[in-house]
Amino acid sequence: MRGDNGLVYGFVRAFRPERVETLMRFGSGGREEKQWELVRGDVSRPYVEDVIGVDALCRLYVFDSIPIYDTSSAPPEAWGYYIYCYSLGDGGLQLLGRAEIRYSKGDMAGEPEVVDLGPGPRMSVGPDGSVVLRAATTGQFKLKFYSPPPWGS
Repeated sequence: MRGDNGLVYGFVRAFRPERVETLMRFGSGGREEKQWELVRGDVSRPYVEDVIGVDALCRLYVFDSIPIYDTSSAPPEAWGYYIYCYSLGDGGLQLLGRAEIRYSKGDMAGEPEVVDLGPGPRMSVGPDGSVVLRAATTGQFKLKFYSPPPWGS
């Protein structure tokens, strides 16, 4: 994955019982510059498959679905995500902020997991850290923009 800062990031998964995953940053010539260890199950560490991007300030963005227990009767405004923003510093990953991002009434024609949102991720991150959430009603796509962090933790 190429971050908006122009640097390339990659993930390596170790086959250990505690499921350790490593985020690596590569510099010129493909040489490894830095790495951070992410441990699944550790609340302070994100799951790498939920990473949506890295902005120009080297901030890592991770999403987590807001749980909905009965999607058949839940209104569209109940669907959404928690977005976490981490700094990629020398001292490891540090949580900078958290935002709750939800679809509004009329944004979706059905459940986000069922509606065809077209190619690409449901969310993306701009160079300044602004989050873009994709939505789809009857054949019409919408983009919702959320301001960059800091958000309330």
